Amino acid sequence: MRAVLFATAVAGLAACGGGGDGAAGTVAAVPLSGMIDGQPWTFVAGQTDAFLSEGDDNFFATLFDKPFTSPCDEFQPQDATHSLILNIPKAVGRYAISLTLNQTFSYPKGSSIQNDIATSGTLEVTELTATSLSGGVKMAYGSRSSVEGQFTITVCGVK
Repeated sequence: MRAVLFATAVAGLAACGGGGDGAAGTVAAVPLSGMIDGQPWTFVAGQTDAFLSEGDDNFFATLFDKPFTSPCDEFQPQDATHSLILNIPKAVGRYAISLTLNQTFSYPKGSSIQNDIATSGTLEVTELTATSLSGGVKMAYGSRSSVEGQFTITVCGVK
């Protein structure tokens, strides 16, 4: 019975995008791009959420394929549909994406939003200032969503 429960749990994790060995790898030194739900996606702009990042060890950040008119004053750019929601540690380093440091592909599905959780890959923080964060990410979910590359986002009013 325990073997069946274990096999079920492992299958469930695999369905969530798991399967990594927990070791942080490297991220290509190219601009962040890839596919989200089978659609080409290229990073243009991103920002942290001051409220959701407050008092946490990680920044709550969203990365889009569209520019912001006014970073930190709007929730998302106009016409943005596919995005990455990242949990980014507030310290320079290389981190293994895991169940506790998972990352999200977000896209429209019918009349709602689908969030696919990646639980393996690599996240890097290479530079962090009071107003910006630079890093890289390599992550995938199934065969229809995968991204890799470097990004710089705006840090919005986090204490």
